[in-house]
Amino acid sequence: MNTYRPLFQQVIDDIDQGIIYINHARRFQHINKKAKEILGITVDKSKSHPAGHINPGDIVKLANNSIGYDDGSLTPEDLALINIRDKNIRLNDMFVGAGIYRNQGIDAVYKHLPNNHLADSLVLKTSYLSYQLEASVSNAEKKLSIVVNGISYELAFMKGSGHMVIIDGLTGKVKFFQAKGYTVRGEDLRHILMGTSYLAKGADIQDMDIVGQNIETILDGELKRRILSALDGETELPAANSEIFYINKIIALCSIRPVKLEGKIDGVILKMIDSSEMEALLQIRNRTIEEMEQVYADFQTSSPDYPDRFLENVVGSSNVIQKIKALAYKATRTNSNIIITGESGTGKSQLAYEIHKICRPGKPFVEVNCSAIPPSLFESELFGYVGGAFTGALSKGKAGYFEMAGGGTIFLDEIG
Repeated sequence: MNTYRPLFQQVIDDIDQGIIYINHARRFQHINKKAKEILGITVDKSKSHPAGHINPGDIVKLANNSIGYDDGSLTPEDLALINIRDKNIRLNDMFVGAGIYRNQGIDAVYKHLPNNHLADSLVLKTSYLSYQLEASVSNAEKKLSIVVNGISYELAFMKGSGHMVIIDGLTGKVKFFQAKGYTVRGEDLRHILMGTSYLAKGADIQDMDIVGQNIETILDGELKRRILSALDGETELPAANSEIFYINKIIALCSIRPVKLEGKIDGVILKMIDSSEMEALLQIRNRTIEEMEQVYADFQTSSPDYPDRFLENVVGSSNVIQKIKALAYKATRTNSNIIITGESGTGKSQLAYEIHKICRPGKPFVEVNCSAIPPSLFESELFGYVGGAFTGALSKGKAGYFEMAGGGTIFLDEIG
């Protein structure tokens, strides 16, 4: 039993979807590595900072694509904490700036765009108190970026977010940077500015442990309602099957499946895919389909039912084209009449000519556009006539199309 749990954890950690098991007591019982990444419980461990809180004199760098949205409800007035008192800055504005925390003696530097702006990006590059700082917002790339002395701290978003880096005013070191999952960790931009303590990040830092916690500590909204409904065995709220949900403003594709033991619901399995990874997954899917189609095409062409160079002027290697070529080759082996059907412009005349070249090389190929012959002249055009047979007939008579195609092929286009 002691080896079961670590082994089980290794197995679910190897799955590339987020997996969470919620027991009947509405508590998290199992969570895999991918789910922690999606929820922000696990953050990038390549950069680090200790736990702490902001102090007067610290340098604050901000990038916000919509003030007040998913940033702890930041207000323009809150920017006074870094000595920015600009009445032109309003909620939902795009903003980048830097200032000293609770120090009115040093001016801040900043840029902003009103919420009705059409720009896709906003960038501020500055040398501020000997620090080379850059803050940028890219709505096109859905990315917030803050660079401090060449080191980049990035934060992806779906609709809006606030990003922050804090430099210790005494040591000059980065003491805090925003990262995915800030809502779960209680590290929204405004909360940090108001003095809320933040957790440490880094390679040696243990991830937050939510096992045993009630789901309401992490999940909310419609997703929580669906999970509780599934746990209670209710039928009016169906279990989700690959549906979009918001998880602390993270958009994820989720599935919920109840688990029964001895006829009773023991818990639910929640599967998640981060929407920010959907495009990459779709590209992988498309490449896989292309490779499978190529393998299938190679398999189909490995042993065709016709010679290698047969109908080489007919372009294509799909399964449908392969079948057409196989049928056409069979047609060259018989003297029977052949009917070729298809929409206008699909190449019926060309296919008929290619068949003719194989089975009757050197013989005449006569193509007749039946729809262009008046009904009263149809018989005489096909079978010919002798001189003076009817009014307007040539004095020498005329050979019919069948006679002209003697020994070869006559193609009656539009015979229907």
